[in-house]
Amino acid sequence: MYERIFGRGNLAVLNRTLANAQLDIQLDDITIHIVWLSYSHYTRPPEKQEVTRSAPHRHSFFEMHLFLQGGSVYQAREAEYAVQAGELLFLGKEVPHQFLDGTPEWDKISLAFNITSRSSTTVARALKALTFSDALVTRYDPAILISFNDILNEADAQEPCYLEAIKARLLTIIIALVRMLSARMPKTAADKGCARSLSHHDYPLHRPDAAGHGGCGPSGGFLCGPGLPGHICRVPVQRDVRPERG
Repeated sequence: MYERIFGRGNLAVLNRTLANAQLDIQLDDITIHIVWLSYSHYTRPPEKQEVTRSAPHRHSFFEMHLFLQGGSVYQAREAEYAVQAGELLFLGKEVPHQFLDGTPEWDKISLAFNITSRSSTTVARALKALTFSDALVTRYDPAILISFNDILNEADAQEPCYLEAIKARLLTIIIALVRMLSARMPKTAADKGCARSLSHHDYPLHRPDAAGHGGCGPSGGFLCGPGLPGHICRVPVQRDVRPERG
């Protein structure tokens, strides 16, 4: 699927377009700062037998990595997280982490962002969800992949208002992430309106299909329905992880 949706022929051009674009989203008092957005492919050189681990580090923003092919193992604080194709890795703000190991070949989409506000209770609830876990691995909803595909298509075509269209898809993705993380938290009545409030700003998000699924309007669907499905694993990886040979 990834080769059909995300062709690599103009990957460098698309990443350059996204890196140079101003993608910050302003919603009244709320600012969503997009630190980076990229699609990357890695193939380990045949002569490189061992994986180069990254040094432990931390960031002042949130990270999300969607793996389309292959997989990797990361460490966040004391726990290890194995992520494979079809799964999403979330890394919290200011959480020490490092790359430990990976398959000889992988494709992934990466998004880093911050959310700030002077007074919004909606942002306070979103940040509560985003900071509840140091890290997690979960299956991602195909609608998130479709949104990323739309972003790459918009960056490729660069038709009128393409930046606004990209921002709308980014908002869709971040709301979906907040909903996934919120599903892991003990619920209070005040928390339930968090992602719904973000989704009701004036952005052209997905419309539902004929069966009423996949929409973002008050009737429910992708954004306004319950949290995204998927198994969330917070248990440290137990299996022995060794570098690939040859």
